[in-house]
Amino acid sequence: MLTKDVRFEGWTTQDWGRLLSLWKSTPENGSSAGEAGRRATSGGLLVIHSGGRVRKILHTNKGRIEKDGETWPTPLAELAAKHGARWVLSATAGSLEKIAERLGARCRREDDLSTQARRLLEIVRELIGAGIIEIWPNRIDRLALPYHPVLENTFEAIYPPGHLIFIALFDEGELFTSIALERQKGGISRIIGPDDLRPRLSFLSGDFHRDYRYALAAAEDMLGPVAFGCFSELAIFRGLQNERSWGAWLRALAVRDVIVTPTKGSLAAPLAADAAVWAAAAANSLGKRWDSLGLVLSLWRRWR
Repeated sequence: MLTKDVRFEGWTTQDWGRLLSLWKSTPENGSSAGEAGRRATSGGLLVIHSGGRVRKILHTNKGRIEKDGETWPTPLAELAAKHGARWVLSATAGSLEKIAERLGARCRREDDLSTQARRLLEIVRELIGAGIIEIWPNRIDRLALPYHPVLENTFEAIYPPGHLIFIALFDEGELFTSIALERQKGGISRIIGPDDLRPRLSFLSGDFHRDYRYALAAAEDMLGPVAFGCFSELAIFRGLQNERSWGAWLRALAVRDVIVTPTKGSLAAPLAADAAVWAAAAANSLGKRWDSLGLVLSLWRRWR
């Protein structure tokens, strides 16, 4: 999560436009009928209503949808089928602001990510119970978040406070865009764009396999120590977006179409510590839920 005094630095209007353009959907050529069908039922639908009327409909992939002819209430499954969505969230006008207000009132600066996520889930459940929010399909009741931070020791080793995650894309021999996230104890404290780095990277070779080293050195000199970095070319990134497959990303890593700088130090100790914490937590949870398990095990040891 972000700290209360998070700062945005090194961004121009063009830089914001380039960063946001990375997440715009791109047309695909030669796709199969099955792929077209999956795209036809992808993304989600957000419906805002009040006073028995639909006020706004927004599809996460298609954008805003005209609400003419829509009536309320309407079963969410029907809306999903009509607009090609995998899920639907309906909310009364002003309910999303209620989520933000309640989350802001309950969160504390010292809360970690897992604590804030649990509180957000509690708020959503409260609003669902009050009929203010409705979700289809509703899997919220089956969702349980851990009470221990996930891989806390490993995360601290990979991304310690005072360090940055640095991601950069190159295009035609120049730095197309980059983003650096600096972490402090309370969360992300700085989100830094590429504007300050460009003067240092005006003479690049055009081969990002060599140029990424200059970008990494410039980031460490000007922004701070980099915990780990990720580098690629814009065309490669676009191609991986169209693949929509983890296997494609793994292949790109294997052939160095995507370069990830190695983390500093060994992760064996923090991984072992996290495994021990989660094993203990799982055993404790199992013992609390199944009180008879201990009796069964003791009888088995006595009679075997």
